[in-house]
Amino acid sequence: MTTTSAFPTARQRPQPQRPGPQQPGPQQPAPARRWRTPDKLRLAIAASIVCSLLIGGFGLWLGLRQAALLGGAAARTEQAITLLEVQTNLTLANATTTNAFLVGGLEPSDLRLAADESFQAGATALAASTGDADVADGSALARTSAEVATYAGLIEQARAANRQGFPVGAAYLDQATTLLGEQVLPVVDDAVVATTTAAAGNFNEARGMVWLTLVLLVPLGALLAIQVWLSRVTRRRFNVPFVVGTAVVVLAGIFSVGTLQGSGAQADRVRSSTYVQSLALGQALSDAAQARSDEAFTLIRRGSGAAFETSFQDTIASARSHLDRGSSAPGGYVFSGLRGSLTDWVDGHAQIRELDDAGDWDAAVALATSRDDESPSALYQSFADDAGTVLADLSSSTTSQLRTAGSAGVIAAWLLAVAGVLCAWLSARGLNARLQEYQ
Repeated sequence: MTTTSAFPTARQRPQPQRPGPQQPGPQQPAPARRWRTPDKLRLAIAASIVCSLLIGGFGLWLGLRQAALLGGAAARTEQAITLLEVQTNLTLANATTTNAFLVGGLEPSDLRLAADESFQAGATALAASTGDADVADGSALARTSAEVATYAGLIEQARAANRQGFPVGAAYLDQATTLLGEQVLPVVDDAVVATTTAAAGNFNEARGMVWLTLVLLVPLGALLAIQVWLSRVTRRRFNVPFVVGTAVVVLAGIFSVGTLQGSGAQADRVRSSTYVQSLALGQALSDAAQARSDEAFTLIRRGSGAAFETSFQDTIASARSHLDRGSSAPGGYVFSGLRGSLTDWVDGHAQIRELDDAGDWDAAVALATSRDDESPSALYQSFADDAGTVLADLSSSTTSQLRTAGSAGVIAAWLLAVAGVLCAWLSARGLNARLQEYQ
């Protein structure tokens, strides 16, 4: 009988298990890196430098851009006035030459001299505009200069024939007048429209630059936010270099933004006053010169000048409309006297028409060519001289004010740029001091 022991023998005892190779378990994620205060300070340093330089750089661009726009408006105003003077002088030269033809034979020397002076002034101004036009088609104006030379040749042929009493002189004069009216003046008029349109664009964009100054509030607000955060983290109320830098850029920003807004407001005032008046008076002068030419042709066409009389009345109505537009602008009181001078000349023209319509053509011609102080010619010259003087003053005032406004913007722009760089340096210096405390 086999007996089983209650206690295991050595052979039966369980052997201890040796540890085998451990199976790799799932990896635990590395703990996320925490942003410590020194890291945040480094970020604040970078942000303050970037914000400071943004304020300076953007302010510099704003000021220089506004100055460039106002300078462009001033240059285009000068160009528009010059082109209107081209129209006026060429038309007046033609009118004076036409008026001299009424005398017959050898034209009066003073009329010829006046016509030549007007022609030279118009041709010179046109040549200057051709090389200087940045809006109008320079090639078109160059071709117009060639047409003006052709016009001058036709006028000389007309004068030579008229001195000899040949009727063909009137045909040459008519051909020259047609060339001027159909080939020269329309191109110049298109250039005036293009230039004034571009000037209006300069004015509009310069005014819009004022609203862009609001963009400066974003980096400025960021600087103030960093100030608040820094005071909480360091438990100090002020970081002197950082506060000084921020104060500098804030004060410079207030001054610069105020200056830019003032420049924009000044440009608006100029646009609604002297600029409008300059263009209106220039166009009125051009219309009056055209009417003067029509007046002479009503007599040259002896009995068949009704179309020129209609043109005279239309251009006078246009001239009065331009004078009304100028007088309605701020400071337009000077236009009331010019309108009175224009009316005096139109009344003198009415006397010429009364004589001609009554059949006394010789008396009408004598009155039209008279150089007496109260003659229609003298009345027209009085209006033209007064208007020319006022136009020169208005044009000079317009360009001077626009350039002054632009110069103020340049000063403000550079001031803000320097303040931005200074703020960046002071901010970095102040925040670095706090950073070193943590190291």
